[in-house]
Amino acid sequence: MSDILLSAHNLSVRFGGVLAVNKVSFEVQRGEVFTLIGPNGAGKTTVFNLISRIYTPTTGHIDFKGQALTQVPPHAVAGLGIARTFQNIELFEHASVLQNLLIGRHVHNRTGFWRQLLFTRSVHEAELTTRRKVEEVIDFLELQHYRDTLVAGLPYGVRKVVELARALSTEPDLLLLDEPSSGLNMEETSDMAFGFKTFNMTWASRC
Repeated sequence: MSDILLSAHNLSVRFGGVLAVNKVSFEVQRGEVFTLIGPNGAGKTTVFNLISRIYTPTTGHIDFKGQALTQVPPHAVAGLGIARTFQNIELFEHASVLQNLLIGRHVHNRTGFWRQLLFTRSVHEAELTTRRKVEEVIDFLELQHYRDTLVAGLPYGVRKVVELARALSTEPDLLLLDEPSSGLNMEETSDMAFGFKTFNMTWASRC
């Protein structure tokens, strides 16, 4: 198996007359920490949006685990093993922390509609596994105090951790972090860095 998890070749994207990304190429190895660094407006978030399939490149292509990512619809990206956080936090504000993390686990749902409707044994076992995995993330990131709290009532720093927790709940092979420590104090940044080191995955960030 190749050690290359993600590769981008000659990525460019235009928005009207604006060239937001121009012939960007890179490779991310399994287990590697890979960082995009540049000034505001350099196109770092745009690259993340290309990987997430929010945008389609004007030229170039992206491969993930040997598969052409540019041929994958946006809703299927998480199921391939890619999770991300956002520069501007994207959570379901009127749902609890627990509910947000359970939504993240949805990519592992392999039971059909009728089995879920009848709540068969396999569905019951899958629900137990989902709950256990989510509770592990809650315990690890010390979110027990907030598990049943609506996201709308949480301070900014906690929301950042919740977004990370939701991403980790998908058990991704590649974790994309868009300015993960922006707006956090030193203690919160240190706690988040510890979480990155402990989870065994490849991650990429933009600073």
